[in-house]
Amino acid sequence: MTFSNAPPQSPHTAASPDSAVNQPTEKDTKVHIPAFMPFFWLGLVAIAGSLLSEWLRFGWAYWLVGGVICLVLLLALPRLKPLHKVPASMLGIVCCLTGMLYQLSLPGNSVSDIRTYIGEGIVSFRGTITEPPEISGSSLRYIISAEMLEVKGVSTQIVSGKVMVSLPLGYDYQYGDHLEVIGELITPPAGSGGSWREYLEHRGIYTYSQFGRVRLLESGGGNPLLALLYGLREKGARVIDRIFPAPENALLRGILLGDESQISPLAREAFSITGTSHIIAISGFNMAVLAGIVAHVFTRRLGVQKGSLLTIIVLLMYTILVGAEASVLRAAFMGAFTVLGSSIARRGNSLNNLGISVLLMMLINPHLPWDVGFQLSAMATLGLALFMPPLRARLTLWMNARFGEEFSARFSAWVGDYLLVTLVAQVSVLPLLLYHFKSFSWVFLIANPLILPVQPLVMILGMLAMAIGLISLPMGTLFAWIAWPFAAYTNRMVFWLASNFPHTLQVPNLEFAWVILAYLILAIVSLGLPWRKWLGLVTKPAFILVALGSISLALWASVVALPDGRLHMTIFGQSTAPMLLLRNPAGQYILVNGESEPSVLSEQIESLLPPFDRRIEIVIIPGCQQDQLSGLFGLTRQIKLGQVLWGCDPEDRQISKRLWSAFAAEGIAQIRLNGDELLDFQPGSLSFSMEKAKLQALILEQAGFSGLVVFESMKEFPQSTSLLVQPWQEELRESEAQVWVLTGDGERENAGNALWAADYRWLRVETDGQQQWLSQKIP
Repeated sequence: MTFSNAPPQSPHTAASPDSAVNQPTEKDTKVHIPAFMPFFWLGLVAIAGSLLSEWLRFGWAYWLVGGVICLVLLLALPRLKPLHKVPASMLGIVCCLTGMLYQLSLPGNSVSDIRTYIGEGIVSFRGTITEPPEISGSSLRYIISAEMLEVKGVSTQIVSGKVMVSLPLGYDYQYGDHLEVIGELITPPAGSGGSWREYLEHRGIYTYSQFGRVRLLESGGGNPLLALLYGLREKGARVIDRIFPAPENALLRGILLGDESQISPLAREAFSITGTSHIIAISGFNMAVLAGIVAHVFTRRLGVQKGSLLTIIVLLMYTILVGAEASVLRAAFMGAFTVLGSSIARRGNSLNNLGISVLLMMLINPHLPWDVGFQLSAMATLGLALFMPPLRARLTLWMNARFGEEFSARFSAWVGDYLLVTLVAQVSVLPLLLYHFKSFSWVFLIANPLILPVQPLVMILGMLAMAIGLISLPMGTLFAWIAWPFAAYTNRMVFWLASNFPHTLQVPNLEFAWVILAYLILAIVSLGLPWRKWLGLVTKPAFILVALGSISLALWASVVALPDGRLHMTIFGQSTAPMLLLRNPAGQYILVNGESEPSVLSEQIESLLPPFDRRIEIVIIPGCQQDQLSGLFGLTRQIKLGQVLWGCDPEDRQISKRLWSAFAAEGIAQIRLNGDELLDFQPGSLSFSMEKAKLQALILEQAGFSGLVVFESMKEFPQSTSLLVQPWQEELRESEAQVWVLTGDGERENAGNALWAADYRWLRVETDGQQQWLSQKIP
């Protein structure tokens, strides 16, 4: 869910608390619709054209004829039936144009369309990757533009069309790579209520292939500029992963690069509950901050016109860099028009800016009306453009009357920016939220005023750390220390609010007619710095205190994680087989099993590691099944690994071969266990029990403590076991261990006094060898 928090503003027209001389009047408290807003109406009919084209299903030729007729009327009768100074014939031209473009974007039924080969069995096709890969759970999704197809080794056909290819984690193909894929073509899965298939169809993807055989034919294809920008985005993401701990790295990847792949389902749900999902996506807020920084630098150096032109170019490049989604395009276009208007001393109005942005976007992609992000972004911006000026005026007059103009000038802008903007944006999209997501939470009223004030610092300092990290990783890490507390505050506040106010209002399925009715009622009711100056800012005491405070918090977080002489065992609750993170008395970490989605595993582990010393000495892999390995792919992006111990034969499966190769490419030492190994903790030890060349169990010992972690069924257990962790199985013997933990799911009445890991986010056992302590975290 993405929409703008505030319409993009030019840095040259920003309000100042000292501008109290222009006080609002009663007239300013009314909703004002400009008399001249031609582009707003043109954008509106552009949307109507696509919707009518989908409903009527007329061929593109009919829309072309209709457009030509409207063009003739416009030339012959230029003043016929004006609508707010826009000729009705011009509106007709735009409506027919987008209707025609929509029909032309639909696939044909010829043999050259790759979707006609759905259900033909195993085929081989070649094509080029047209977009950066997407991570979804434990798989990678590539969009391939098909070029040639061979059916059953007999006929070769030149084809066209997009195919979504889903592959297990471990592949490293990039934009522009030319691939050969051998597999079966199917219709994309429907998803919940068929919405995912419909979403893909409006992206022009009608064909799906899962886990086929893939061969790289050639690299370096595609558009060189796009390849450069996508490569820069990937490098930026890697730098963020290296210099920021989780989950702050995932947050900053979303804010700075529009990459939400590392955001865990738990974090996504927390941001959704608190109504702050717009923070983890590129929106008008991000564009406004970026435009302000870039324009301030360029216009002071190069003058207003050249500086504004370069600012617009940077905005467009940044839009491509972060993925050019609908909400990003809308924010970029509006930001560009605002900067352009400022450069020629024409302020314009937000409705016209919104209209021309929508018009251009519809000409680029006539399927946008079905994009949820576009709907939310456009409606939030429309609501802000209509209702913010009168509400801000009402607030100023109310504060003037009660607290005086000086107080009002200082605080009304803050209240407007962090409370009114949030309220107006949420009310504007509320009918759409209820229609699409079937839920609503009031917590956004608290969350946004608490979180939004620090977001400019999160974005500016985070971007600065990433940019410096691209040049020098150690320097980037230093600046990350300054940026980290603000990003960490954002995450912690969101998680705290979501955990304390977890309940949302659930609504039944709604027809879209109710959405139209809600907006109709709402309409009826509402309408009755140069571098020397920057250097001076950096040397000010306030900035120095903030920097010192940030560094102090980062150092404090590192000191808290120092060794305490105890053995710590954290058992994660989401896996079927036991999955643990061990910390020995010397402070070294050992990860056992990787049965989780990559983003979930990364967040779980990094929440327990020191924020700026993210290293795992040993990773133990008990089995070579896909679900036990999928979470380990990409783990080295954020965490340094010492060595990997395999409790199975990595040559058994393709996925284990790829993981072995990935670790080898990173220079990580790997050993195949045989059961004779012993890890000496000093004090304490970890040994291995092997059965038929497979890891059967781990044995932990420290003074009087003995722990057993079982992966395969064992005939005999040690009598003096202090901790037993094992998966549930049919023939389960009750344990006499002081702490007995079962993973997976099963018949609980047969489990005696066992703790079920699935009931907790994690269980933690600590021991000094004499005593042990148990703590847990409930999801």
